[in-house]
Order: sequence, then C-alpha cells, then structure tokens
Amino acid sequence: MTDSVNIGGWGNGFQLGDAANYALIAFCPHNFHGTANSPIYGNLGVGPYSGIQLANDHLFGNLVTTGAPPVKTGGTVTGSITGYNWQLNCDISQLKQLSVDLSHEQGTVLTLHSGQTIEASCGTWDCHGNLVFTLTNWADNITIHGADWQHVVFNVQNGVDMKLSNVHLSGGLTINHVLFNDLSTKELHGVNNDTFEGTVLAPYAKVNVDGVDLEGHLFGGACGQDFQWVSGAEVHSPPVCDWQKSWDAHDHTHGHHIGSQIFDHGVFGL
Repeated sequence: MTDSVNIGGWGNGFQLGDAANYALIAFCPHNFHGTANSPIYGNLGVGPYSGIQLANDHLFGNLVTTGAPPVKTGGTVTGSITGYNWQLNCDISQLKQLSVDLSHEQGTVLTLHSGQTIEASCGTWDCHGNLVFTLTNWADNITIHGADWQHVVFNVQNGVDMKLSNVHLSGGLTINHVLFNDLSTKELHGVNNDTFEGTVLAPYAKVNVDGVDLEGHLFGGACGQDFQWVSGAEVHSPPVCDWQKSWDAHDHTHGHHIGSQIFDHGVFGL
C-alpha cells in the first residue's frame, strides 16, 4: 500500500495511504477534546492546535502531532506521543486535496431511505476506479453492499445534514473502501447507540461527535474550531501497518519511530 493519499490511479480507486493508520485526524483544531467515557482504539493525529484535552479519556494508540507534542493531555495514552511528524502533515494536505478532487466527480444521484441497501455497483464509475454517488439527503439505518475490490464514494451535497448514524457494510467492503466526502455539514454529530462503518472526510465541519460507535476513520474538522470526541463516542480503527502498531498489548518494549521526533513509549497518564 502506498503512503500517499490519492484519488486513485490505474483504475484502482481512492487510496487512504498512511492516513489509514489513524482512527481520527483533526486537521487544525483550536482544541482537541475528549471525555472519560469516549475511548479511542487506534491512533490519533492532530494538526496545528492550541490544546489537547483528553479529560480522563483513554487513547489506546499513538498520539501524533504536526507541531510540538503536548506537555500534558489530561488523559491516558497507551502508545507513543510523537511531535513534528512530517508524514502526518502530508496526510492532512493530501486528504484536503482528495476531498476537493472527489467533489468534482459526477455520481449517481441517490435519495436515502431508512432501511435501504445500496449496491455499490449502482454508482457511477469515474476514470480513477471509484464508484461515485451524490447524496441528496441523509437517513439512518442504511447498508452498503459490494465486493472487496470496489471503492465507493458518497459526495454529500450542500444542504444535506449528515450524521454518524447506523451505516453498515456488507459483502467484501471494508472501512478503507467506503468514503463519505462531506463538504456540506456545518456541525457533525453522532447518534447515541448507533454504529457507523466507513470513512468520513469532513474538512469544513465543526466536529462535535457523541454517543456513536465509529468502526472506521474520521478525518477533518473546521480550522480554528474545537474537535470534540465526547459523551460516549467510541472509535475502533486498528492501524494497517505493522510499524504503527505500538499500541499492541504484546509490544511495549521499544519505542517506534513513526515521525521525525519520538518522545516515549508505554502508558501515559498525563
């Protein structure tokens, strides 16, 4: 798998590259906020920020920043805390470009209905190997069915209020093959006790997610706004590369150099 994030080449569909190693990436938040009952199972990447406040939250993974690492987090980090990470900076830049590139794709216009099953093959093929849909609304409790080689993109139109609610994948689709490209939602919320499977790219939304179980990735957050992962939200997104698995319970002996500067490895209660 390539390290770069891109729209796809040779017909193989979009690639998340190194970004797939993160559960959450906050592009440029004022503060990143967590709460005690909102665990993150995976790696957390944070772009330029003013503060990181886990507030007794648990991060079962690595904390990576593009600038100086935080002196304190107010929570527990079981992996490494790494600052000045050039690859994360590249990931954020490439994810923003991916969102713009995908937004220009013409997709099959789709009106969602609760309980609906969407066949990936009904999407419009683009020249990069993506099956593209254009969403005109949002609905809870949908299933996306497709094969393990398909890459599915949902472009969220202006005026559509997307939420992290019940979305399930079936067939061979994985969280790295289904992308919701949201350039519209002003504030992104979760729905209590629902499960969302897939990847969300929302570079301009204020992230205020609570209550939902995210089985996938969330990338974005409006610059200068707090990125809030709070009030019972939970994310499960194990990294895809062995060199990112420093949070693995069987590997707590040595630090992993995943950026240009690594500060420690083990369990942090800061």
